[in-house]
Amino acid sequence: MSSTNLGRRRSTARNEAAPNYQARRDEIIAAAGQAFLAKGYRATSFRDIAASIGVDRASLYYYFESKHDLFRAATGAAFARNIEEAEEIARADRSPSQRITDIVRRLFESYTARDYPYMFIFLQEDVNQISEHAGDPWAREMNELSRRYERAVMAILVDGVERGEFELAGPPHVLTKALIGMTNWTHRWYRADGPLSADEIANTFASTFLHGIARPPEDTQ
Repeated sequence: MSSTNLGRRRSTARNEAAPNYQARRDEIIAAAGQAFLAKGYRATSFRDIAASIGVDRASLYYYFESKHDLFRAATGAAFARNIEEAEEIARADRSPSQRITDIVRRLFESYTARDYPYMFIFLQEDVNQISEHAGDPWAREMNELSRRYERAVMAILVDGVERGEFELAGPPHVLTKALIGMTNWTHRWYRADGPLSADEIANTFASTFLHGIARPPEDTQ
């Protein structure tokens, strides 16, 4: 079947049975999320995803053009939503410390509840390596979203310095990457059935970032 005919049939199915079409599409996205999380993007095939929901591989093409298209659908919206929320928090009329805590809590909520496992599979892949061709517009868009997230966090740190609330141990962009890296790495070890809740971990991370772990030296004066 040509790509033109397939695209026409995909559009017809979407228009004639919109609720059922969307429900099936969501089911495929959920199955892909679990497969990508378990095996990684490269090792997961359309056949794997189709088998997990009991359909043949060809059926997936009525809903997604390619594995890359499916990965974009599974991760892109969740990632974009996190950037918008970070920018909203950065603009909020709250103390810099509270905004840093809010950033971490909201990110963990996304990782572990609202957008699980889609944010985790986004983090475990390099969007520049999974793109279908050099200069992929979607990869460029995701990289720009990453830069926007960093700018939102850095704006809070700079505001904290200007208010006299923060005293940074290094350049703001380094501290920004430290905070984001600390939270992003959780996709390697977080388990929903672990002894700590996502909120407890988020609070631990935020408190450690803001206050450190070393006790202040005794005042000997």
